[in-house]
Amino acid sequence: MIPIRTAIPSRYPPVVTWMLIAACCVVFLIQNSMSPFEQERFLLSFALIPARYAGLFAGGKPDLAPGDLLPFFTMMFLHGGWLHIIFNMWTLWMFGPTIEDRLGHGAVSSPSICSAASQQVLRMSYSIRPR
Repeated sequence: MIPIRTAIPSRYPPVVTWMLIAACCVVFLIQNSMSPFEQERFLLSFALIPARYAGLFAGGKPDLAPGDLLPFFTMMFLHGGWLHIIFNMWTLWMFGPTIEDRLGHGAVSSPSICSAASQQVLRMSYSIRPR
């Protein structure tokens, strides 16, 4: 049986959760409406590509501009397909209101951003292998 709601009632409307869900859906629909060429350019700009950051893990001097850190945060809004976004948004819909109710509207966005960025660093560390 697939749950559609939690038994824990929320005291306040989960505004930040709704905004995260809306932002992810809008980005996904924009991404799906692009031509293959546009989508490739979009992903090159906003997706985290581990090969760009190989210098960080190789011990060399990384040549990073401030814009190179943007994908650590924009990656959380990108999804690879319909099942990916459906299950992510369903999970956010299920647990987001309870977490937002307990932490507050402002405090719920910090853990979301920090966990997304730290997940990308962890994924990168496993993706880049020394030769």
